[in-house]
Amino acid sequence: MDHEYSYTTLTIEKILSFVNFKLKTREMYFFWKTLFEKIFKRYKLTDIVDGSEPCPDRFLIDMNGNITNQADPAFDVWHEKDQKIIMWLKSTLSEDVALPLVISGDIPSNSSRELWLGLEKRFAVAGVPAEYRRSMFSGRVVTLKVFEDNTSVLEALSRQGEGRVLVVDGGGSMRRAITGGKVAKYAELKGWAGIVVKGCVRDVDEINECEIGVRALATCPVRPTRGKDGSSGQRHVDVNIGGTWILEGEWLYADNDGILVSTTKLSI
Repeated sequence: MDHEYSYTTLTIEKILSFVNFKLKTREMYFFWKTLFEKIFKRYKLTDIVDGSEPCPDRFLIDMNGNITNQADPAFDVWHEKDQKIIMWLKSTLSEDVALPLVISGDIPSNSSRELWLGLEKRFAVAGVPAEYRRSMFSGRVVTLKVFEDNTSVLEALSRQGEGRVLVVDGGGSMRRAITGGKVAKYAELKGWAGIVVKGCVRDVDEINECEIGVRALATCPVRPTRGKDGSSGQRHVDVNIGGTWILEGEWLYADNDGILVSTTKLSI
């Protein structure tokens, strides 16, 4: 019922229980954004943040189109929501994130939309449209070794991704796909930045609808097998993909030109 999701019931403590980390880096941004988008949708605040519900005039207008000195109640409600959103967003930012974030355009100064777009401008991939961001991704590596069975893949992705990249050595099998569209969407919602597979994927059109990077050797329409547990996979092991050894905890950077792996985080 609607009253169960009234924005008036949201407190800083409740927000911090939903978003239990401080936004500091680009790798964390997408997961942070996804969590807040869920909050805005549930509490019917999306229209304020995306600009489709603009700020009402502060005062009522009479039948002749003249501004009166009577306050518009709709302004007070909108303003209360807007200021609460600002407070919630700021409560989840690291001290390293300098405020204010200045942007241009016809956006009300000191509004939640201004802050939201300022954070997007700072943390999103600069100069790249949203629909192409999935082709550019990076994050700390989590490794996994499987063969035609994705039980361990699902188990790994069930954990919060926190902007990391799952690198799966699938043995180079061309007989079955290791992951597909539903798994990619699940990984996106869990905050993973990307999935790299030495093997095949399926449901390419669905994957392309997700804002998560996916790389594989090829596509295959055949589903993976599914064990009763993750015993068929090896976790946190060194994997070799394309002649390059990739270790747990290293940093992976991918774009349209290829994949780069580094032992340390790069400033790019």
